[in-house]
Amino acid sequence: MSDGPKNMALANAIEALRLANHDLSFALYKSENDNLKLATGMFVDKAFNVKDSFVENSKKYMKSSMEKLNFKNDHEQQCQYLNNWVLSKANNKISDVFPIDAINEDTALVLVNAVHFKSDWAHKFYCTQDESFYVTPSNKVTVKMMTLVKDFQYYHDNDLNFGALELPYEHHAFKMIILLPDAKDGLKYLENNFPKIKLHEISNKMTQHHVTVKLPRFKFEQSFQLDETLSNLGCPTMFKRDANFSNIVEDGDLYVTKVVHKAYVDVDERGTEAAAVFINIVGDVDNVDNIEGLNLQYAFVMILIVR
Repeated sequence: MSDGPKNMALANAIEALRLANHDLSFALYKSENDNLKLATGMFVDKAFNVKDSFVENSKKYMKSSMEKLNFKNDHEQQCQYLNNWVLSKANNKISDVFPIDAINEDTALVLVNAVHFKSDWAHKFYCTQDESFYVTPSNKVTVKMMTLVKDFQYYHDNDLNFGALELPYEHHAFKMIILLPDAKDGLKYLENNFPKIKLHEISNKMTQHHVTVKLPRFKFEQSFQLDETLSNLGCPTMFKRDANFSNIVEDGDLYVTKVVHKAYVDVDERGTEAAAVFINIVGDVDNVDNIEGLNLQYAFVMILIVR
């Protein structure tokens, strides 16, 4: 997205999602194993009129539902309604994403995108036992460490000093790629070099190795406010009163007041369950080699992708 004379940020977001989904779209969402589910909802204040073209594009490209709610006069109850909507779409894994003050009488439009993923590993982990995990090079905690010995796709990058391991899920429609820095304190260096890392190139360079994998069992839930992040990425005007969202509404001042992302991930011996919600709140101003082991005993990066 870019910040130009006519800020079409939400329209650009819809287009990006359309391109990302493309033919993958709902063939996967309706897979026989129901691994991945995506839901998009548009919630509009009863007193606010959205362009028919925006509604049609949202339904066409994002399979979005559209509901009229009473934000202006009953915002507390509407927050609870939205929380329940997210809870149902994220398999009861993400709750209270809308605090009571998230919606007020000036809220005109709320866009919510929720995703839920659940799948077993193609090869189950076993032999779980207490081992150390280094939060920092000098600070360690005890975690449940899972073990698996198997032939996996692996690649080591000698320039950026990290190893990449592919862990497939059953039916091989999805996979987790783990990036493990060579050094215990190497995560920051790896994060700073993300622009140089091309996942498809890494996948193409992977070869089969016999690997002993030690992966901690973990579960986490975290929220992120993305207003500043999106502004730094080139979209500051969408948060200002002079934002131009004429693709959404014929007249009236409209700008984004809040962008929130909340995620839940649960990884254990059997597989992975993950859920996430992305929210826009818009206001109206008016060859087999052997490796000794890949021991994930310190900070690493994990990425869920479609094969």
